[in-house]
Amino acid sequence: MIAPVAAASRRNFKRSPSGILYEDMPVRTSSLPTDENLLDLATNGETIENSDLNGKKVQLVPANWANRLRLNGVNGSLNDHLIVKAQDDSGYSIVGGDTVAAGQQVLGTLNSPNYITYEGLHLKGNSNPAIAGITGTSAWPDALGSYWVWRDIVSEAMSFANMQANFSTGVNSSNFYQSLLIEFFRSFGHNIEGENFYVGDTDKADGTYSMIANAIMRHCLGYDKGRDGIQFNHVTNALIEYCTIHNVGQENIGGQNLCFQFHNGTGIVRNNIFHDSPELMNIFSHDVLFENNFWRHTSSVGAYIGRLANSYGANAENLNNQPLIWRNEIFDCAVTTPNLFNIWEDQCDIILEDCYFSDLIQNIFVDNRVDKLSYNIQVINPTFYPAGSIPLPAYVSLNPDDYTTHGLNTIPFHSSRGYRAKLAA
Repeated sequence: MIAPVAAASRRNFKRSPSGILYEDMPVRTSSLPTDENLLDLATNGETIENSDLNGKKVQLVPANWANRLRLNGVNGSLNDHLIVKAQDDSGYSIVGGDTVAAGQQVLGTLNSPNYITYEGLHLKGNSNPAIAGITGTSAWPDALGSYWVWRDIVSEAMSFANMQANFSTGVNSSNFYQSLLIEFFRSFGHNIEGENFYVGDTDKADGTYSMIANAIMRHCLGYDKGRDGIQFNHVTNALIEYCTIHNVGQENIGGQNLCFQFHNGTGIVRNNIFHDSPELMNIFSHDVLFENNFWRHTSSVGAYIGRLANSYGANAENLNNQPLIWRNEIFDCAVTTPNLFNIWEDQCDIILEDCYFSDLIQNIFVDNRVDKLSYNIQVINPTFYPAGSIPLPAYVSLNPDDYTTHGLNTIPFHSSRGYRAKLAA
C-alpha cells in the first residue's frame, strides 16, 4: 500500500488562544492579469465553452455569479490545469442559489472536461428544501484518466451530494479517474438527503464502474447531511486525513447512515474526527490502515466489515488479501453497543491495535466469518475507558459563512485530528 502523492498548496499555521495549532487556509494559485479571463454571465451564459475562455488558463468567477456554472468540454493539461477560481483571492464567489432547478449540478460538467482546478467558490443549492436532486459539484472520468482539484470550496444546502466524482460510462467502461485532490472542501447540510462526499460509483456489477487510481482528501469538513459523511468506492490508492465529519446520516436509511464507507479500495485513513452518525462505518475493502481517528456513533450499531468478494466478485480490483488495520483509534458511543465490529470478511486479517473503547461497548467484535481458519482477527492491547471520560470535539462555528473559523475544533484533547488540525513540530 503506497500513499498517493499530489501537488498541494503552500501552508501557513496559526495558533488559537487555547494553544491549538491550526493549519491556515491555503494560498490560492497566483496568476498574472495577462493570464486571466473574467467570466461574464450575460455574455457567456452559465455554460462555459472553449470560445468563452479567450485563450486564458485562469478563469475568474465574479463574486455574485449566483447561477449554476458548467464547463463544457474544456481542458487544461497535466502540468497546466485550467483554473476556475474566485475573482477576489481574499473572498469567495457565489455559484448557484435559488436559480438552480431540481436535478441540476451547481458546479457541473458536460462532455468530459479534464485537468481542472476549482478554488475559492461558495456553492449554494436552492433554499427551498423541496427542490430535489441538486448536486454541489461533479467530475467525469476519461479514457486516458481524468485529473481534478477542489481547493478552498464551500458547498451548502444541496438536496443530493455536496461533492461527487462517481460517474461511469456504463458496461465495460474503460474511463477512469487518475487523480482527485480534495482539500479544504467544507460541505454543509441538507439533512434529509445526500452525502457530503460521494467519491466512486456504487455500482457493484463487474466492469460497469469507473476506477479511481489516486484520491487525496485532506482538511475537509462534512456536516449535517441525511446520508453518509464520506463514501469512497473503487479507489486503488486513497489518503484521507485531517477531516471532520459531524452529525451525518440523519435520514437514518440503512446502509446510508454512516460517518464513513469504503468499498473495493485500499489506502490510509488517519487523523480524522468521525463524530456522530447513527451507525459508524461500512467497509468492504482490503489493505486499509486506520490510524489516530476519533469515532462516535449514536445508535447501538457500530461497524460492518463485509466480505469484499461477495459484493464485488472474486476478481475485484482491490481484493489483495492484505490486512485491515485500526491502530491507536478511539471508539466512543452514545448508547450501549453490544458488538462494535460485525465482521464477515474472511479473506484478510483484521487487526485492532492499541485502540481505546468506551465501556458502553460490550464486545469489541462478533465473528460472523464463514472461514475462521485462513485469516485471523487480532485485538492487541485494548483499553476500555469510562463512558464520558474522553471529551467530545466542539467547534468554533458550523455556519457556512464563517469561512475562517467554521469546523475548528476547540478541545485540546483532539488537537491532532480533524479539519485544519496540525501536530506541533
